[in-house]
Amino acid sequence: MFRKMILLCTLSLLLAIDLYAGDLPSHIIKITEQSEVTDFKKLDNALDDLTNSVSACVDSGKSDYETCSCQFPEKLEVLQLTIDEVTAKYPSWGVEGKGLYYYDREQNQSSNIFISTISTHLIEQCK
Repeated sequence: MFRKMILLCTLSLLLAIDLYAGDLPSHIIKITEQSEVTDFKKLDNALDDLTNSVSACVDSGKSDYETCSCQFPEKLEVLQLTIDEVTAKYPSWGVEGKGLYYYDREQNQSSNIFISTISTHLIEQCK
């Protein structure tokens, strides 16, 4: 009985993920093409690199989030260059209020990025 319950819960969760991934709000761009996936991952990696450094700074107690966010100008520059590169290739990715959604089935992990929010709230605050 317990096994059946776990199996049903797992199947329900997988179905919910598939439904969510297939029926996204209109302001979300679903990343599916291989070239898009490659560029999305490049952007995600640049953002993760900065985020990890900022988190380590905050965790060390050196400063607050806002101050730590601006202490890595080289990582901010890489992120900005990556944003410029992908929005030149995919202009809709940088539209205000648009979000990017990618679900990696192999990793069983989803990612969401709002480029306009990153540009407005992170990069601009550090100029």
